[in-house]
Amino acid sequence: MTLNLNNVEYLYKSYYNKLKFFFLKSGITMDVAEELCQETFIKVYNNRDKYDSVKGSENSWVYAIARNELTDFFRKNAKNVNSIEIGSWDTLTSSYDASITRQEEERILLEKLNKSIHLLKEPEKSIVVLHCIRGKSIAETSLQTGIAQRTISRRLVSALTLLREELKSLGVDKTWLEGVK
Repeated sequence: MTLNLNNVEYLYKSYYNKLKFFFLKSGITMDVAEELCQETFIKVYNNRDKYDSVKGSENSWVYAIARNELTDFFRKNAKNVNSIEIGSWDTLTSSYDASITRQEEERILLEKLNKSIHLLKEPEKSIVVLHCIRGKSIAETSLQTGIAQRTISRRLVSALTLLREELKSLGVDKTWLEGVK
């Protein structure tokens, strides 16, 4: 059964702002959110004859396609998501104060990073610690936390976005913080 899926104007008015907000909540940029909205609408429209109201509501079907678009985006761009690599502290500081020794600088940065990670809620905190700090793969993190790999990836991007913002507010502002947009 097809509802209003044949009406492009209806789809746009009903879902565009909701989908854009849905995409923005995941921590991506406005441009990417708008692009994903368009891709979602194209897939919804091209597959409208496959919609079956017995299997679920129109809303659920549209959002399932949107979630798949978002997952595909993260999968394709996973290599662009920068993990926090302890050991490369020289790239973390926004300015270098010659009066501070490297050891003191590392200690200060570790404190800022630790503080920022502790502000995260669970399970994001555990995901960041396992994946970024302990170097576990997404699959290993998934096994250890009991959370699906796709969910791990989505939550990791969200957590890294929050960490980036918090670290910026603490004065740690370098290019690696721009990796998650």
